[in-house]
Amino acid sequence: MRVIVSVFTSLLLVAVVQAGDWPQWLGPKRDGSTKEEIHPWSRGPEVVWKQPVGDGYSSPVVAGGQVFIHGRVEDKDEEEVAAFDAKTGKPAWRNVYTRHAVTTDCGGYGPRATPCVADNLVYTHGISGVISCFETGSGKTLWQVDTHKEFKAPYLKFGVSSSLLVHEDKLIAQVGGPETAIIAFDRKSGKVLWKCRSDAAGYASPIALGEGGDAELVFLTGQSLVAVKADTGEPAWEYPIRDIIGLRAITPVRTGDAILTCSMLGAQAIRVTSTGGKKDAAVAWTAPGLTCYISTPLAVDDMLYAVTNSVFPKQTAALRCMDSRSGKELWRKDNIAKYHAGLVLTGNKKILMLEEEGDLVLLEPSRSVYQELSRSKVCGSTMAMPAIAEGLIYVRDTKEVTCLKLAK
Repeated sequence: MRVIVSVFTSLLLVAVVQAGDWPQWLGPKRDGSTKEEIHPWSRGPEVVWKQPVGDGYSSPVVAGGQVFIHGRVEDKDEEEVAAFDAKTGKPAWRNVYTRHAVTTDCGGYGPRATPCVADNLVYTHGISGVISCFETGSGKTLWQVDTHKEFKAPYLKFGVSSSLLVHEDKLIAQVGGPETAIIAFDRKSGKVLWKCRSDAAGYASPIALGEGGDAELVFLTGQSLVAVKADTGEPAWEYPIRDIIGLRAITPVRTGDAILTCSMLGAQAIRVTSTGGKKDAAVAWTAPGLTCYISTPLAVDDMLYAVTNSVFPKQTAALRCMDSRSGKELWRKDNIAKYHAGLVLTGNKKILMLEEEGDLVLLEPSRSVYQELSRSKVCGSTMAMPAIAEGLIYVRDTKEVTCLKLAK
């Protein structure tokens, strides 16, 4: 009997997440959603506080009353993690460490991957592959691993971009070394618990699906959309996917009973089935025009919102609304950015979009038309996602992190 695998029925959360926290890439459930409600505003947002930060596209995270930012130390081969009081912006601590020289000039020289926080520990993945663990209260370094030295992980053309994932007692990383494409570390000690595969590293961040012993970790590596068993790293299923230059930073998106993955060549929805206990991954539908390779799409009911990229005749990005069951385009709005916009689904079913040039936009989800409710300029040029916690919005550009409160 051929059945759809139940792994898609549950999306695991980061361990010990407090109500109102935004503790990791794409928020509490790593799907771009929040329980926080945001309503249309008629006047510009109130700036609660601002603080200077180093260069980087790493997004803010908020946990335990603190905001954490990962950035580059100006004109140095160093990175820093800075903690601020979430309500006042008062600096709590700053920890600086040395990294390898970075030669990419695509998008600056700061970190791309977003920190994650669990159990009073904050974890970062630097642009040259240095993984670190810090105490949230003091900023003390508890452990650090240089994946380039330790696992012979090659330098990536566009720099390390895959955000870390906390799963139970493990810290999960996409590394890309020989037999170490994926590594599970003990998140308190940094000890390697298991490692697997020899795929080239991709730029996308992993997700966790399922529960208990059935839990799987899903990665878009440089070669495949692949799932491994969370406890052991053993293979669960795989679907080979390649593109022209391997630039795919799209976190896999759960949509219905399938997983969406995108590249410069378009999108595929991959459905996993089981026959006699053996899992098989196959294409449910394709959308050649869904060419997003930087901004992760957002699932909203039976729709997918995606920021797609075009190179010819010029570099530009469009917002597209797709039917999530078929991949059919419902509508599009062109020229919203050059490369990127971050999308968040609010608790009252609105879409908050942070455009690349720093405009914060509230949208009404619709299958028929682009419907803009509110818009305000809130920061400089950015390719970071916003974070939402306890009624406040945190945005980060290449120079500052800003805390905002929206007025009705």
